[in-house]
Amino acid sequence: MPTVSASEAKVDELRHKKTMAGNSNTEAAVVGARAGQSLWLARATPRAWLEQGKKISVKNAPTHFGTVAYELVSDADNGKTSATIELSSRKAPKEAVLRFRHPKSAPIKGVTVNGKAWTEFNKDNETNT
Repeated sequence: MPTVSASEAKVDELRHKKTMAGNSNTEAAVVGARAGQSLWLARATPRAWLEQGKKISVKNAPTHFGTVAYELVSDADNGKTSATIELSSRKAPKEAVLRFRHPKSAPIKGVTVNGKAWTEFNKDNETNT
């Protein structure tokens, strides 16, 4: 069972949506979802969950590609959101796509991965591949 931590209210909201939908589509959209050979992370995270100082932490989430863990930490007031991702080596996806949804819909201006500039991002879709 994945552990999703944004705040107790957010986890309860997620569980409520899952129950109301009768399936795990909402949870999969926030935790991790498969699209072909791609693994999407935080695809439908509500913008409010990434307001200044908030953190989303997903641990032990089962996916088609193995167990996944990630954490997003917002510093939205300073134009930054940092992410840490752990993918299973069991069956690696062709690509992992992480969605950064700024709480005020500000576009992505740049991405740094392991201290180096990264160009594989789409500011219109708010994604980083």
